[in-house]
Amino acid sequence: MPNNKVKPKLGEIFGKLAIIEIFKENNLTKIRCLCECGQTIVTKYSKLRGGDKKSCGCLFRSLQPSPLVVGDKFGELTYIGNSNKKSSDRVLFGKYQCSCGEVFETANTSVRHGKTKTCGCSRVKIQVGGTYHKLTIIEITNDRDKNGSVIVKCQCSCGKICYQSGSRVCNGIVKSCGCLVKEINTKLCAARSGSNHYKWKNDRESVSKRIRHQMKSFTSTVLNRDSFTCQKCHRRGGDLVAHHLDGYNWCVEKRREISNGITLCEKCHHHFHLQYGFGDNTKKQFDEFMETNNVICII
Repeated sequence: MPNNKVKPKLGEIFGKLAIIEIFKENNLTKIRCLCECGQTIVTKYSKLRGGDKKSCGCLFRSLQPSPLVVGDKFGELTYIGNSNKKSSDRVLFGKYQCSCGEVFETANTSVRHGKTKTCGCSRVKIQVGGTYHKLTIIEITNDRDKNGSVIVKCQCSCGKICYQSGSRVCNGIVKSCGCLVKEINTKLCAARSGSNHYKWKNDRESVSKRIRHQMKSFTSTVLNRDSFTCQKCHRRGGDLVAHHLDGYNWCVEKRREISNGITLCEKCHHHFHLQYGFGDNTKKQFDEFMETNNVICII
């Protein structure tokens, strides 16, 4: 049977390596190669043909980025020194100064690859005196949260001082010291127990099994008609309610009319009642509510 095995030849070139010697060592064929940089290495012919060896190692070293030097600039960032911090996968961190003056630590690779371009000042502009909803920033601290955002000292419109994440305040995720949530809950409790609630009206219907069944049928029919989609924010599915256009408490004849119902998500439903109250609501109020562009509920 003929031997079709390819044999090495002097002068063959693979990448930056040229074969200059073929010899035996422990009954194994070894290849001595000369690299373009002038270094010689000994390897196997199979590694050359398979592409595992293309140089003496200089090719890999030439592809590695040069070491960072204090003063190197990457857009708005200036490298100012090493950091003792490392990520879980041993990525090295460095200290950088942003053009806004902020000094922070981040991964060197994220800066080199352009993923980190600033300290965050271009994305969220945090400044003393800025007012966001009920919070006014009165001091920017040197502390940071677990996500790297700067911690700011804020004064709420209720007078309370609190510390919050600067990015969460500027992006509207945090709107108060917590008093806003308490205020909303107080309004909800007052509305549910006040004289305007339909259960406290003299002409209320008795809460019987028949009435509950009819209201369940009304709700399911309205939701099915609107394809289980909130007609304000157009979000499909989730927690939905069948809102009465003309209020349940006063418009007795339309309580179970399908044309008097509209599908809303719970957030938009609460937003409507916080704006127009929890009693004596009308279709005109709902039309005004639908004309506004604000679909972000404050709850």
